[in-house]
Amino acid sequence: MGEKVLIYTQAYNSERTLHRAVDSIIAQDFCGLQPEYILVNNGSIDGTPGIINEYGKRHDWIKPIHLGVNIPSVSALVGAVLCKYRTQGYYIHLDADDEYMPNFFRNAYYFLRKNSLDIAACGIAHVDTASGKTIKLRQTSGNMVMDRIDYAEQYYLYRRFFTERWAKIYRLSLVQEWYSETADSLRSISERDYEDTLGIVAKTNRIGVLAETLFRYYLSPGQDTKTFKRGYIPRMVHHIANIRKWLNQFGELNKLNEDYLATIYLSWCERAVETLLNTDLTNVEKLGYIRDMFALPETASVLRRENCDPQFRNLAARGEFLRRIERTVVELGGDSAEILYEFTPAGGRTI
Repeated sequence: MGEKVLIYTQAYNSERTLHRAVDSIIAQDFCGLQPEYILVNNGSIDGTPGIINEYGKRHDWIKPIHLGVNIPSVSALVGAVLCKYRTQGYYIHLDADDEYMPNFFRNAYYFLRKNSLDIAACGIAHVDTASGKTIKLRQTSGNMVMDRIDYAEQYYLYRRFFTERWAKIYRLSLVQEWYSETADSLRSISERDYEDTLGIVAKTNRIGVLAETLFRYYLSPGQDTKTFKRGYIPRMVHHIANIRKWLNQFGELNKLNEDYLATIYLSWCERAVETLLNTDLTNVEKLGYIRDMFALPETASVLRRENCDPQFRNLAARGEFLRRIERTVVELGGDSAEILYEFTPAGGRTI
């Protein structure tokens, strides 16, 4: 049996977007490899099951799987399915509301083979679902190839392409190895993308990023990444600690990457406040979350970090961030001097 390309999509109540996702896979040139598309109905109660069945009837390489109940953990399902396969080849992940460009597989596959890569990622277009307009591009100015010895030093260059499962082609054996090892691991939904992707990267010797934008990631106002979660603020510290631990296996972190971890953390703080203010929580509750954030030692460390590299613009603008928080606290009816005491002149503010 020749090499296979396994593709996985898990759909829950996705009748409005599933055609777009599946059609983007059907449009691929698999370069003579044998595709097998695992299309999972994750307990949907809309028209999703019928759509999946119809694709299965039209294409014998599309394999429908129907679950009677919704299982939120993508990791649990992907691992259970992929680890059953005993074949050499490649793996692609696609959410039910996104799409690959028709030349994704061909270009990523040749890039991977030419450079002896274990994973080949590509540029990503962030698309507003309502308007269909591209609102942001995640891309590089040229193709990037990194050896394992450089993973720690060059983290700030490649990290934004390796925070999710999608927009990549993987060597299948590495993905199977990771999911076999973590089959019994219980992880929250918010942690799964980061941990799974980084876990697989840790098993590689060489990774790369294509400069081409070959993936479209659709954003909608109510999606999970734009929703404030009550445990989000303390988990920010946990996530940063996990990233630092992950990086340490490749070598000592240099100052540039420590600055980069600080800028990641600060961006999470900014996003937490933005989503918090858009909730229906009372002003008192909102002030409580802001107080909790600024009481964290990690927050203080980031805001007081010295001699930061100027390329990390939000770190350079920390003072403006604090002033925005001061104004926000006042607008919510709180005491900014009390919540932000450490960062005021009386508290020894150095920013």
